[in-house]
Amino acid sequence: MRNNLKRIAGLALMGSLLGTAGCGHTMLKPAPRVATPIAVIYTGRDISGMSDVPIGTYELPDSQVIISGHQKASRSPASMMFGVLGVVVANQIDKSGGKSAVKSVTDVLHLKLSPDAEQNLASLLGEDQFKEHFTATPVRGDPQLEFSGSIVLTFVDETQVLPAVVLHATLKQYPRNPALTEAVTLWSTRYMSSIGASKPLEGPDSWTENDAAFLKATISAELKQVMHYMLADVQEPGSRDEARRIVVAGHFPFIPDRYEIVSYDLGEDGDSIAFAPQLSDATILAGVLLVDKSQVVVRAATKGDRSKKLDPPKGM
Repeated sequence: MRNNLKRIAGLALMGSLLGTAGCGHTMLKPAPRVATPIAVIYTGRDISGMSDVPIGTYELPDSQVIISGHQKASRSPASMMFGVLGVVVANQIDKSGGKSAVKSVTDVLHLKLSPDAEQNLASLLGEDQFKEHFTATPVRGDPQLEFSGSIVLTFVDETQVLPAVVLHATLKQYPRNPALTEAVTLWSTRYMSSIGASKPLEGPDSWTENDAAFLKATISAELKQVMHYMLADVQEPGSRDEARRIVVAGHFPFIPDRYEIVSYDLGEDGDSIAFAPQLSDATILAGVLLVDKSQVVVRAATKGDRSKKLDPPKGM
């Protein structure tokens, strides 16, 4: 019980985007180059509740949907004044708040990534771009890329919600001896995709209108985008180049506030930009983000830039 409480207390740090002291930056590193074909396995699991989500998130039962951004108790300094007990209480309060925030539309939010993820993976592995570097069939002793995922619905204010798909990818090496089952982790990171602007969760022109048709279409597009980028980034790792540092300002998965994030520029296409925030593994945005260019402000980073929370626009 005590160890569980310590882990819950540790999750409180993940609610703070900038809590970097004493933490590593392994998620910031590119994948190691591998000469042999990599087997890609979709595990069907959700992202880990002990390492990939901030405290106070609500996980909708019988789905792969996580509700975040609604947290108030765990973001209050008062919750930390009472140590582990304060964190545990704040966690439960915020989970209940997340449940209440989606109560009226719960029926249409029982969504899962699994069917589309499996279909997308089969399609991607057959593409000319990937079929020589990746395989669907694991070979004992060869590297294996395992990934899990969830749908994250982030309240950016009391009514507006930003959907995203978040994957956790891990490159593993299993021993050739079948009597040995323990794998060596070669590398691990998150990939997060967010397409378009936030919308109300319910009501006219909302995510849940017409049986959540627009939400389902957006999630499907995000999943395709993030899976394609994950494979491309593992096959040809994007350089984390100090000469290509940028600052990206906007709303991001899991957190309600607007942030300005110092990052490595990993490239862009017509609609989206990819970047790796210069943040520690303890922060919830560690990994690689793919965001809609129309929803963020991007500029070149200067020597003195630091990631920070932005003040809300005047009038709010």
